[in-house]
Amino acid sequence: MATAADVTIAEVEHLVEPGELDPDHVVTPGIFVQHILAGSTRYEKRIEKEGPTSQGSASSSGRA
Repeated sequence: MATAADVTIAEVEHLVEPGELDPDHVVTPGIFVQHILAGSTRYEKRIEKEGPTSQGSASSSGRA
């Protein structure tokens, strides 16, 4: 997906020097990354969690 994106942001726990990683273990090459969020950056991660559905949700999903 990063190759097709206009902007790619990579979140990393720590940065390493060039050559420290095996190239076969790199998922997204740095040439496709425009911005990096380092692990020291503190921000709130808003992750949605699935929960039980209510009776009203069946009608909103297209089921009769």
